[in-house]
Amino acid sequence: MKKKIIFIILSITTFCLFFCYENKTIFAKNANDNCKIELQHKKQNIELNLKDFEKDSSIHTIIWQASLFSKKGSNKQKAKTILSFFNATGNIENSFEMVMPGIKNKIDEVEKKVNVSSNNAKLVLTDKFKTIKESDAEVLDREKLYFEILNYLQNPSHSTIQVPTKFVQAKILESDLKDSTNLRASFKTDFSKSSAERKNNIKKAIASFNGLNIYPGQTISFNKTTGPRNA
Repeated sequence: MKKKIIFIILSITTFCLFFCYENKTIFAKNANDNCKIELQHKKQNIELNLKDFEKDSSIHTIIWQASLFSKKGSNKQKAKTILSFFNATGNIENSFEMVMPGIKNKIDEVEKKVNVSSNNAKLVLTDKFKTIKESDAEVLDREKLYFEILNYLQNPSHSTIQVPTKFVQAKILESDLKDSTNLRASFKTDFSKSSAERKNNIKKAIASFNGLNIYPGQTISFNKTTGPRNA
């Protein structure tokens, strides 16, 4: 019985030493790895420092134990673990966050700098109806950016990544306005002899109504549209 216990203790000790040695060897850092990636978008340059994402793992299960060491390993080892997570979950963002905690927050920052909102087409009235063309939104393609970073970790041929974006069409198009705009009625009134104050008030009131869409059955309030009064 005593021999059996000694044998078990020796076996466990040998396994632990082997495990630690293997992890030290397999997950050793590569001195040639570049830790900084430059994300470029138009005239913007955003630095992504991989050292910012080497925090302690929040994963404690034996199955994913390798991810803890991959964080301290080379770029290729990190990429390998990220890919294994992605193959298991199908979610590239969560897979990156498992191995490189905090990278999601950085991508959020990139998104705020890159995203441009859309503007719907407008109909304005000067001496006649005029349309202002819409502009589409440009937004960060998050999934594609993650895969670009993964590709860099696997094959670091260069340290610059062009930030991928995609365009989202505005909801109201100029063509829609032109197709649906018809002159129903018109009238004229002369206020040339009015005071300068009254002319100013008319100008401000008309500006509030210019381009306003009124839909069937909708009630429009003059007071709410022009806003509060002052002296």
